[in-house]
Amino acid sequence: MIPFRIYHLIALLESYSFKTPFPEHVKKYFEAHHSLGKKDREEIKKDAFFFLKNCLKLEKGFNVTGWKEVVLKQKACEKPVSVSDRFSVSPELYDLISSELAENASQFLQTLQDKAPVTLRVNTRKITANKLIELLEPTIKIHKVDHEICTAPDDAPLTQTPEYQKGFFEIQDEASILACRLVHPARGERLLDMCAGSGGKSLGIATQASHPIHLTLHETRPRMLQEAKRRFLRNGLPLPHIFTVSEPFDWIVLDVPCSGSGTWRRHFEQTYLFSLETLSRLIEQQRKIFNEAIRMPCQHIVYMTCSVFPSENENQAAFFCEKYSLKKEEEFISLPLKPGDRDGFYAVRFSFS
Repeated sequence: MIPFRIYHLIALLESYSFKTPFPEHVKKYFEAHHSLGKKDREEIKKDAFFFLKNCLKLEKGFNVTGWKEVVLKQKACEKPVSVSDRFSVSPELYDLISSELAENASQFLQTLQDKAPVTLRVNTRKITANKLIELLEPTIKIHKVDHEICTAPDDAPLTQTPEYQKGFFEIQDEASILACRLVHPARGERLLDMCAGSGGKSLGIATQASHPIHLTLHETRPRMLQEAKRRFLRNGLPLPHIFTVSEPFDWIVLDVPCSGSGTWRRHFEQTYLFSLETLSRLIEQQRKIFNEAIRMPCQHIVYMTCSVFPSENENQAAFFCEKYSLKKEEEFISLPLKPGDRDGFYAVRFSFS
């Protein structure tokens, strides 16, 4: 690697504070350094993700202030990394994953070194998957999975296309799309998305419905609600209501805060910040949110996480069924174990028994 690129690689890594997603940090660094050409950016980005995912094993006892030493040492010999050493997670996290996933632990850890697939959810209210492929085909080759799911190359400039600006598709992982299919409100039924974020799940549910539904979002971060409004407008859907007071609903969707372990290959930096204490806190938070939701009159509750840990998923479902006398109607589980697999995700639909 040429010295110019090594200099920027070290600068990029040393300026990372772990307070934002690493891909966002890389993007902002490149925006601030216009002298970097396309090839420079490609090589620096590739190496930056390599070092982020492998720093623990490249340098025993590594801490986040020691990037320069480990980069220069590795670049001096350019030795390939053995497969047995590629996991690069702390002993505590390795033990947790082994305990949670048992015989699937090694395969899951291996996927953390792979690139996550890029998936599109087709806005079937505006366009068919076949027509979208036809429009994008001259510049971007996409592959149809089913009537509303397509995959695309990971370097495709999807958000810059006219088709994206017109709301013909959203970028959403296949597991998340499939989980939303557990939610199918009838015409006019009332649905509350209680942990709405920027409205991705609500968009998917509203698009899948072939009839009008009464959709309400609840989110504590105003910035995320504004983004949700922009997305609904771009997709040509009626703006959802914003939750203000408790009212009866037919459906409540809970995409709760979780470890995010199902998406760690996209955000590997989160593995350095995770701990057993964090997991315990999240499990309690998930139960608190569910307890708040169950107090509202409703017919169905759908609980979702982007986690692969049973302690946040199946174990929580069993706890909810026992404590609140619920019936588990349908369950969706996604666990990535090989390259190209969809993200880790869990969803379960409850009704009152």
